[in-house]
Amino acid sequence: MKKIAIVHPYFFSIFPILFLFSHNINELKFSDLLIPLALTITLTTFLLFVGKFIFKENNKVGIAVSIVIIMFFSFGHILYTVEGFQIAHTSSFLILGMLIIVISCAILIQKSKNKFSKLTKNLNVVSSMIIILSFINIGIYQINHHSTFNKNGRINISDNTNSESKDTSCSRDIYYIILDTYARNSTLKDIYGYNNSAITDTLSKKGFFIGNKSRSNYAMTFLSLASSLNMQYINHITNIEGINSNDRKLPYKMIENSNVMNFLLSKKYKFINLNSGWGPTNYNKNADKNVQYIGKWNSFNIALAKTTVLIFFINHFDLFGFDKRERILGTFSKLAEMPTINGPKFIFAHIVCPHEPFIFGTNGESVQHNDNESISKQKVGFINQIIFLNKKISEVVDTILSKSKVTPIIIFQADHGTCTTFPNTNEWSNPTDINLKERLSIFNAYLLPDGGNKLLYDSITPVNSFRTIFNYYFKTNYPMLNDQSYFSTYVQPYKFINVTEKVK
Repeated sequence: MKKIAIVHPYFFSIFPILFLFSHNINELKFSDLLIPLALTITLTTFLLFVGKFIFKENNKVGIAVSIVIIMFFSFGHILYTVEGFQIAHTSSFLILGMLIIVISCAILIQKSKNKFSKLTKNLNVVSSMIIILSFINIGIYQINHHSTFNKNGRINISDNTNSESKDTSCSRDIYYIILDTYARNSTLKDIYGYNNSAITDTLSKKGFFIGNKSRSNYAMTFLSLASSLNMQYINHITNIEGINSNDRKLPYKMIENSNVMNFLLSKKYKFINLNSGWGPTNYNKNADKNVQYIGKWNSFNIALAKTTVLIFFINHFDLFGFDKRERILGTFSKLAEMPTINGPKFIFAHIVCPHEPFIFGTNGESVQHNDNESISKQKVGFINQIIFLNKKISEVVDTILSKSKVTPIIIFQADHGTCTTFPNTNEWSNPTDINLKERLSIFNAYLLPDGGNKLLYDSITPVNSFRTIFNYYFKTNYPMLNDQSYFSTYVQPYKFINVTEKVK
C-alpha cells in the first residue's frame, strides 16, 4: 500500500505566519519571516517525532499534530473574542478547555481502528490550498508594487534656490532623538492634568530652545519621520500609491534612505542608527553602524505571538514588557557612549516611549501594562512613564554634554501626539478639533549651540528642523517651508487633510 506523505502539519504550522505576513506585507520585510518559520518548522518536526512513539501510525501522528497546531495558533483569536464577555480568568479557562479538546482527540485517534488515509489526503489538499492562496496574495502585491520597490525612496528637494553647502567645516555631532508619542506641555496640562514644565525648564537651562507651540506635520510615525528626515512634505505619495492605498513601503524607504542622512554622509559624517524594535527604524542598511539590542520581539513577532497560546505565558511573565524596558534603557545607555566615537556623527534614535505599553513607574520600576485598562488608568500610566523618561532625558543630556569635545546639536522631538480624546483609536474618520490638537501637538526641543537657537521659533514643525540646522551650520540656503499639519487615518494614510488652521 502506497504511503501518503504527511505534509499537512507543516502547512498548517506555516500558514498563520504567511497569512499574517501577507496581510501586513506593506509594513514588513521578507526577513521578518525567517525566525518564526524556522522555529515553527522545527517545533512541528519535533512534535511529529514524539508523536510516533505515542500513535505508531504516521497518519494518526500527522492528524494529532495538526490538531495541536491549529489549537496553538487559534488560542489568541479565541481569547480576543471571549474576553468581551468579561469572564474572570478567561485565559486560564480557555487553556483548560483546549487541553481537554486535544487530549480527547488524542484518545479517540489512538483508539480508532481507522487508518485515516482519506482524511490525511484531504488535509494535505486543504492545507496546500491555503498555502498557495497566501503565496498568491504575496505575489500579487509584489507585481502591483514592483515599480515602488525599485524606487530608492529619495525625494529631490524642489526649491528653486541654491541649497549646496558652502561650508564643510562643521564637525559637531548631531543627535536626532525621536520620543514616540511625547505630547506637548499644553496637551499634558489640558488633557492629562499634568504640569510638565520641570523638564522643559531643565532643558532650557542647559541651552535648549523649546517649541512651545510645535506641531507634527503628519499624524502617524511613518509619515512624520519620512517628512522630517527628508526636509519636505510628502503629499506627493498620494499620486504614486493612490488615495486608497495603505502600502507603507515607500515612506519606509524614505526613512531608510533620507536626504538628511545622504547630506551628512556627503560631509564625511558617520551615520549611527540605534535599534528601535519598530520596522523602518529598527535597522538601517545605509548606517555606518547599527547599534543593536538583540531583543526577542519585533513588531511582527509580537503580533504573531498574540495569536497563539504563547500570549498566555507572555502576559503572565510580562515578557513583552521586559523586552521593551531593556531596549529603551539600553538605548539611553548607548546614547551616553556616543561622544567617545571619533569623528563627526549623525546619531538617530527612535525611542518608542512614552508610547504604550506603559511599563515604567516614576522611578523606572517595572510595571505590567494592561491593554484593557480604563482611559483614566492609561493616562496615569502614561504620565508615570513620562516622569521617568524625563529623568533619563536629563541624565543623558548631562552625559553627552560633559563627554563631547565640541557642543553637539541635539533634537528631542515627538513624531506625533497622543489620542486619548478619540472615541475609538481604530476609527478616526471624523476627528474633532480637540482630537486633532491632541494628536498633532508635540514635544520639540533643540540644542543649536553658538547662535543656532536664534533661528528657531515657537511654532516650528519637524519639516523645518534640518533646513534650519543645515542653513546655519553648513551655510546652505534652504527656504523655510510653511508649517503645515496634515491629518489622515490608518485606513487611508495618504488621504491628507490640511488641518493647520484647526490646530494652531
